[in-house]
Amino acid sequence: MLLKQIILLLVILPFSLSAQVYKQFSNPNLDFKTKLKSCLQYAVQETNHKKAWLVYQIYTSNDPFINNPTLKSDEYFSESLDVLILNNSNSSKNKYDRNSLLNQPSNIFTKQNRSIKKSTKTGTKPVKLFRSAIIFDCFLESGFPRIHRVYYQRMEQAFSKEKRPIFWLGVINTTDSFNSLANLYNKTKHSKLKQQIIPILGIHPTSSNLINFAKDELRANNSANLKSAIINLLGNSTGYESIKLLTNIAFKISNIEIRKKAVQALGQIGNPLAFSALKMLATRKTDLAVRKEAIFWISQFGYDQSIQILKQLVTSKNQAISEYTVFAISQIPENRGTPLLALIAKKSPNPKLREKAIFWMGQSKDQKEIDLLIDVFNGIENE
Repeated sequence: MLLKQIILLLVILPFSLSAQVYKQFSNPNLDFKTKLKSCLQYAVQETNHKKAWLVYQIYTSNDPFINNPTLKSDEYFSESLDVLILNNSNSSKNKYDRNSLLNQPSNIFTKQNRSIKKSTKTGTKPVKLFRSAIIFDCFLESGFPRIHRVYYQRMEQAFSKEKRPIFWLGVINTTDSFNSLANLYNKTKHSKLKQQIIPILGIHPTSSNLINFAKDELRANNSANLKSAIINLLGNSTGYESIKLLTNIAFKISNIEIRKKAVQALGQIGNPLAFSALKMLATRKTDLAVRKEAIFWISQFGYDQSIQILKQLVTSKNQAISEYTVFAISQIPENRGTPLLALIAKKSPNPKLREKAIFWMGQSKDQKEIDLLIDVFNGIENE
C-alpha cells in the first residue's frame, strides 16, 4: 500500500509543481508597451493573484548564463521555461535551428537580427544567438501592480523560482526591451532594482543605446555602487564607443576609485584597442593610483608588447612607478616576465629594484624560476 502511494505521488508531483501560464498576451502583432499594460491590468482585475511572473524572450548575442553570476547550473529540480511556457521537450538543446529563428515574425527583429539574416545569405559566419528570458517579479496587491525585481536567464535553463502564475509576453524586439528596462530604471527609486536592471541591459545587442544610457547615468548624481555597476557593464562590451568612454572616465572623472574601476574594465575587454588605452594611462602623467592600475592590467595581457612597455616603465624616474612595475612584471601570465626580473636583479643600477626583483622571483614555486634565481645570486657573488 505504501509503495502504491509513493508511486502515485511521483506521478502526480510534476504536474502539481507546474505553474499556471497565461499566453494570451504573446501576440507578436501587439507592441510591447500595449502587452505590458494590458497584461498588468488583466492580472489585477481578472485574477485573484497577489504575485505573478511576467516573462518574455529576446535574442541576444551575449550568453546570459555567463553574465549572470547568481544563476546556478545545478538547479535541476525544476522545469525549464521552455517546458513551462512553450511545452518544448527539447529544452536541453543549446543550439537552435537558425532558419526557424529567421522565420519568426519580422517585428521581433532589430537591425542586428536582420544583419544575421543577411550574413546567412552571403555565406559569412552568422552570430550565435541565445534565447534569453527577461523575468519581472510583480506584486499585484491593492490594485496597484508594481515590478519588484527583475531577473534573466536562458529559456532552456531551470526556472527554480517560487511557484506562481506566469504571464508570457512572447518574443520581444531587443530595442523595445532595452527602452522599457531603461524606463523602469529611471522611474524606480529602489537601488537594488536599479542594480538588477544594469547587467540585463548589457545583454541587449543595442550598443548605441547602451552608451547613451551609460553617459547619462555617469553624469547623474548616482551612488558609487551604481556607477561601478555601469562601468562593469561597459567592460563587457568590446565596441569602440565603450572603450572610448571608459578611457575618458579613467582620465577625467574626479573620483579616483571610479577611475580605477574604468581601468579594470578596460583590462577585462582584452582587445588591442583597450590595450592601447591602457598604455596611454600607464605612460602619461596622471594620478599614481590610476597609473598603477593600468600597469597591472598591461601585464595581464601577456603580449610581447606588454613586456616591452614594462621594461621601459621600470626605468621611470618616478620611484613608486618603477617599483610597482617590478611587481607587475612578476604577474605576467605563464611566468613570461621571469627573464626580465632576472635581468633587473642582475643589472639594475637601482638597489631597491634589484631587491624587489629578487623578492618576487623568490615567491615562485616553479623550479625553473628557482634555478634562475640561484643563477642571479651566483652572478652577484662573482661580480
